[in-house]
Amino acid sequence: MCRISCNAGVVQTDQIGDLEGYPAPVWYQTNLIDNILSLYWASRHFQVQCNSNDGDPVFRETKPDRTVCEFRASIEGLNYCDTRSHGTALVNTVESPMAKYTSRECKQAAAARRLQDIIGRPLTRDYVKIVEGGMIRNCTITKADIISAEDIFGQILGN
Repeated sequence: MCRISCNAGVVQTDQIGDLEGYPAPVWYQTNLIDNILSLYWASRHFQVQCNSNDGDPVFRETKPDRTVCEFRASIEGLNYCDTRSHGTALVNTVESPMAKYTSRECKQAAAARRLQDIIGRPLTRDYVKIVEGGMIRNCTITKADIISAEDIFGQILGN
């Protein structure tokens, strides 16, 4: 499961596909314009340049075969690549880790992640120590909830 934070809130997707010419699978959401291709990861595989001389920043990604993908800014300011001209095959679906848990366990995992965000996003091992040590008064979160949260939502970012 991939969580994408944007100005419209948080979007979750469990869909992974192949982007022609990109060496790794990418997360995507079929009904959104804001499918994410990380500039960091793209630059690990390809040469990436940004030109903002004309006031409209354009990122250009040069692939090993010398073809170039341009990521132009939308009206809202998010850079995108029109995949209609580059060919995509976004067809795979990944089973959600949530399928392994009951509804109650998923709610507890979500509550555990919210609390982890609120208390400053400590590392998971430190978060478990905080909870098991009783450092948060009247806390209903358990170690199992924390572990489930990490399995469902992935490692917490920003800690």
